Amino acid sequence: MASLARDRPSCRARRARAGRGLLAANGLAVVASAVPATAAAPTPTVRITAFTLTQVNMEQQRVAPGGRASLCQAIPFTELAPHVRWSGGALRAVVSVSAPEHRSRPARRTLRATPRAGTRRVTFTPAALDDAAFPQGVYVVRVTIGGRTRATARLTLDRPVASTC
Repeated sequence: MASLARDRPSCRARRARAGRGLLAANGLAVVASAVPATAAAPTPTVRITAFTLTQVNMEQQRVAPGGRASLCQAIPFTELAPHVRWSGGALRAVVSVSAPEHRSRPARRTLRATPRAGTRRVTFTPAALDDAAFPQGVYVVRVTIGGRTRATARLTLDRPVASTC
């Protein structure tokens, strides 16, 4: 009976012959699994699609990236909200806004989103930028993932053209 057991191939040997592994020199099967080269989660594609500026009277202006908006002293902006759009996986990114003529640290918010794609607004206030109001100038918004900048957009706030705003 002992000779019959030696003649029958083991499960490991059968798996090896079936292409699920390799048979080592000592008779043991080495099971190899296929792991893709990029086993880590894919980096999502990110872009800034628009800005929403909210005034004291709750009116909102939507501005395209690279666009301009006029400041008004009577009705100042209270919120600056870039719209971050992503696709290709769950998102964990840092959104930062650099204020004009402020060489100090930019305001940062961490954006965590689990759906595979979508758009989120990230809100910044003048207090987050260490100021009482949004000053005139160019605001730079950056989206970074893992320390690498993935998207950049600019918004220019300038003085009103007309005397009334």
